[in-house]
Amino acid sequence: RDVRNIVGYAADRGITVVPEIDIPGHCRACIHALPELLLEPQDNSEYLSVQFFNDNVLNPGLPGTYEFLETVLDEVCELFTGPYIHLGADEVPEGVWTGSPACSALMAAEGYTEQRELQGHLLRHAQKFLAGRSRHLVGWEEAAQDDKLLRDAPICAWTGDKAISELSAAGFPVISCPAPRAYLDIAWSDDPGEPGLHWAGTAGLREWYMTPPFPPEIDAGLGVQANLWSELVTSREKLEYMLFPRVLATAEWGWNSDAGHDWPEFRNRVAIQLEHLRERGISPRPLGPED
Repeated sequence: RDVRNIVGYAADRGITVVPEIDIPGHCRACIHALPELLLEPQDNSEYLSVQFFNDNVLNPGLPGTYEFLETVLDEVCELFTGPYIHLGADEVPEGVWTGSPACSALMAAEGYTEQRELQGHLLRHAQKFLAGRSRHLVGWEEAAQDDKLLRDAPICAWTGDKAISELSAAGFPVISCPAPRAYLDIAWSDDPGEPGLHWAGTAGLREWYMTPPFPPEIDAGLGVQANLWSELVTSREKLEYMLFPRVLATAEWGWNSDAGHDWPEFRNRVAIQLEHLRERGISPRPLGPED
């Protein structure tokens, strides 16, 4: 009921909710909940995810993986009425499937030479399944590896302009969200008082507004996206601080064909918008004199 309420509320406002069911990584909870379907006792693969898990990746060689995935996607398609279902495909660590007899058998049957091809195999199955329900698979840029997906799959390019250019040249609809200027969980600046991560650098409002989302050789991609990963977001106030005003610059690039050309004018509009937000009880990051 909660999901249907959210989807309906968004639809009334012209917004499509796109769910993300991340596979084959990030699946530790379901693997432990359904070991009879998703675990291969003979699999002695050794790997470690970026979250330090050694048991969080689905096995493409097991029939149970496909039974589980199709059951989940059927329910997701019923709940989310929009045309897109995001299936992730990021953060699959090295070493997965190397010690799995089931995966070795699948590779031999399909003529695959590298374990990495198994991710594309699983995603291609999911893409066909979703197509049968009039849905499009969406993935992070890792989903395009191994050249297994049809080119109607929108790809979220997160590492930078090189990935954006390569994915566009390969024929994928590209959603621009490079971490240095689209991840709202990175810090605004190097000021120790600024919350956020630094692995992708730092970026304030000026950088977000002045930097085009697509390289100059690309006329237009599918769209732009700003991501806020919430591991460090511990309160509503911190959420609002990280969102505003930088997400306004992302919106500017998404809706205004003249974005990025008049920083003083944009900054003035942002200052006015921040006052409107405060009047509504929202706590954005204040603009400083250099912002």
